[in-house]
Amino acid sequence: MSVVAPLSASYPALSVLLSVLTGERLSAARAVGIVCTMLGALAVARGEKVPDADDAEGLRRSGKGIGWALCSAIGFGFLFWLLGIRIIPRVGAAPAVWMIRGVCTLIAGTIILAARQPMALPRNTRWISLGMGVGDTSAFVVSNRGMQIEQVAVISVLGSLYGAVTVALAGIVLREHISRWQGVGIAAIFAGICLMSR
Repeated sequence: MSVVAPLSASYPALSVLLSVLTGERLSAARAVGIVCTMLGALAVARGEKVPDADDAEGLRRSGKGIGWALCSAIGFGFLFWLLGIRIIPRVGAAPAVWMIRGVCTLIAGTIILAARQPMALPRNTRWISLGMGVGDTSAFVVSNRGMQIEQVAVISVLGSLYGAVTVALAGIVLREHISRWQGVGIAAIFAGICLMSR
């Protein structure tokens, strides 16, 4: 979790590049803030402890999710750029979320039916699933609103900080080790946020 989440949260590298290539201009302080934040996210991702030789589960999973996390980052990079530059200005913050949710429901439902997977949630995960849905949808609405009033490059970078929050929660709740490099990365992220707020 402490590797995959920060890697998937690296999508602003693509969003910022696309935003700048399509006309967004950043101040020097904001550009430095974006670089600090993205380097911080990279340090958080690279600071993952290599599994011990006697950790069979850690060795089995080590590195297998990296490709999927990078695919996720590319998808999110294009999504946030399209949302901020093309979709939100035309349809608004909340309707854009309903469009995303409708498409997600169709795609997920098709995959579940094609794979003949059960659609019912286990009883012990229903409230957690509801909480995840409320949190995720609320985050999208707030992010979209931010893109209406601020630069897409800045909002996409700030929105990507869920990776650092996930690492912190993995350390607190799951007792995953947070390395010194991950701590340095989190500090760089906060420095970047300060610069981007100028």
